[in-house]
Amino acid sequence: MLAALRRRLWLLMACLTGAVLAAALFAACRMAQGQQRQAGSAAFLQLCGQLAQQIESGAALHSGQLARFEAQHALVIRITDNGFPVSILGGWLEPREKAALLAQAEGQAPAPLPLFGAAQPWQFEWNGQNYRALAARIPMARGACELLLLQDLAAEQKALRWTALTFFALFLGGLFMLCVVSRMLAGLAVRPTAKSIQRQADFVAAAGHELRSPVAAVRANLEVMAGASPPEAARCRAAALAETKRLGRLVEDLLVLAGADAARLRWAPGPVDADSVLIEACERFRPLAQQQGLGLELQLPEAPLPPVRGDAERLQQILAILLENALRYAPPGSSIGLLGEAAGRWVRFSVQDHGPGVPPEARAHIFERFYQADPSRTDTGHYGLGLSVAAELAALHQGRLTAADAPGGGALFTLELPVKDF
Repeated sequence: MLAALRRRLWLLMACLTGAVLAAALFAACRMAQGQQRQAGSAAFLQLCGQLAQQIESGAALHSGQLARFEAQHALVIRITDNGFPVSILGGWLEPREKAALLAQAEGQAPAPLPLFGAAQPWQFEWNGQNYRALAARIPMARGACELLLLQDLAAEQKALRWTALTFFALFLGGLFMLCVVSRMLAGLAVRPTAKSIQRQADFVAAAGHELRSPVAAVRANLEVMAGASPPEAARCRAAALAETKRLGRLVEDLLVLAGADAARLRWAPGPVDADSVLIEACERFRPLAQQQGLGLELQLPEAPLPPVRGDAERLQQILAILLENALRYAPPGSSIGLLGEAAGRWVRFSVQDHGPGVPPEARAHIFERFYQADPSRTDTGHYGLGLSVAAELAALHQGRLTAADAPGGGALFTLELPVKDF
């Protein structure tokens, strides 16, 4: 599916950018060819002006000189002096071909011939070849001269074709580069989708794997209960109940993560008293800490903490995850610290224990789903989702959740929440 999507994006981007490139190069080619035609027309008029100036000056026109002038500029010249044609020997065309060409041009010349300054060039085709022509009358001291000047456009048309081929080569090269870049961009465009799909597939696979164990345990205990004695049935019932509780917790964590992924996680944001959140969390977990032979100390500044914007229940959920994590790793007889402090525009909630801490190589993955820093642990009540749930809830509050080494050893988890003005 992603391969087909990538191909479609690639083709779409290549076609759109290729069409823009083609339009731009076509316009540039037309402009370049137009400038070439204008330059050729201007050069032709300049040649006509040189010849007319020489005629007006009354200088002698030598046949050999005119023949070289014709051959040099691919011209065909006919000069009529008071009705008598000036003979031009040589030249680059055969006499019959030259006569036929001049006759064709004369048939298209305006009548009567305009004065040289008012004459306009025109183009015509003869024998499969294009020519530029100008016919004019040049006043003389005695009568007038008629000038018919033709120019073969083969060289100019060849230059125009080379210009078109150059731009076409530029288009092909540009299209190739656009295809390469479009392929790269299409790959970059689908990469987040591919990562999301892979993440979803990994999540579903991991969730299914984790759900299989408690479901199998519940099923096994229920099967044993069918033919067990009352004491054995009671034991199986208690085991099944414990597994269903763990299963319910896992499902709840999965729902939180799924809601965060879909941006549909339910919460009720509002002003929250940061001191009250910490005090309530401490009161809830102090009995559990005492049962495990641990201490739980709450440290608050003398001045009240500024309020934060959030959902008090979701914040309690984050602190519960961090405190449960500390209770699991804190060594017997140690104390867990629950701290609150204000730092500029932030309020920090910290949970500190004196356990083994978080290895440096695990800190980059500690908030990933189903990740456990110690895979050898066999605690079936935890599935590596707690810290990832806490991280998602912290992001929901526009906060930050980080892990570091605690002073004196252990782990220090810090939740930073922005202070909001209400």
